[in-house]
Amino acid sequence: MDSKLGYALIGCGGCGVGKHLTSYLKLKDDIEILGVHDIDIERAKQVAAKHGISNVYETLDEVLDDPRIDLVSVATPNLTHAPLAVAALTAGKHVHVEKPMAIDTAAAKAIEEAEAKSGKKVLVGVAT
Repeated sequence: MDSKLGYALIGCGGCGVGKHLTSYLKLKDDIEILGVHDIDIERAKQVAAKHGISNVYETLDEVLDDPRIDLVSVATPNLTHAPLAVAALTAGKHVHVEKPMAIDTAAAKAIEEAEAKSGKKVLVGVAT
């Protein structure tokens, strides 16, 4: 790989930190952890401080507008998986979305359509 993928975590709860962030931190040769975002900004700040991450994105738009970010994990409540994944794909980011990818077939199809239009990839499931 010529350069590292820029990564941001969306959702600093148990799965977000315990699975996604922990897994991506193990890939330092390939992944640059650029920041974290959570609707609870204080929780995001605590996660960033604990893991030596310099950037806390206060809004989702800040994450999606950062051109350095190639890949995001969506590790938020299930109801939000599809809208956040679609927004990230539309913004040109690859998406690793926690399972379930969506709460119904229509929402899953929206992710699939956004993936096809964006040319980016979607990975569904927990990180290990």
